[in-house]
Amino acid sequence: MRTVAVAVAVAVADGSRHIVVRFINKGGKTVELPITSELGRTLVHRLGAGRPATELLFTRDDGTPVDRWWISAALTAAAIAGGMPASEARALHPHMLRATTITELLDAGARPEEVQAAAQHASIATTFRYKDRNKSLIGHVFYRRDKASDA
Repeated sequence: MRTVAVAVAVAVADGSRHIVVRFINKGGKTVELPITSELGRTLVHRLGAGRPATELLFTRDDGTPVDRWWISAALTAAAIAGGMPASEARALHPHMLRATTITELLDAGARPEEVQAAAQHASIATTFRYKDRNKSLIGHVFYRRDKASDA
């Protein structure tokens, strides 16, 4: 099992403080992702309320760290609770969130080298596979998936 998330406040050279979530990825490397939105910061504060910064934000009922299978199940349950048909919700997986984030960053004009570093892609070619993925909404993965299920 991998440590999934620990939220910490990090002070940087200019004296500012940032909220980051630390993950240990599948390769065993520690990754820190900044929480930039107000909603994200509020969620992290609520999840970590009354706990030391080194305690995990997400654990199983027995206190052990969650893994990608647990996250997949939680994502499916949330989608169903939000009204998505169960057959479609079961097709969701956490990597879709990662892929969407990479695409959104590139489409918003983030430098590909920075996105590559954040995504921990060894090759910029891997990052560029996400570039312009959704130029047309008709070509969006959700529409393609719907067409496949209609057939």
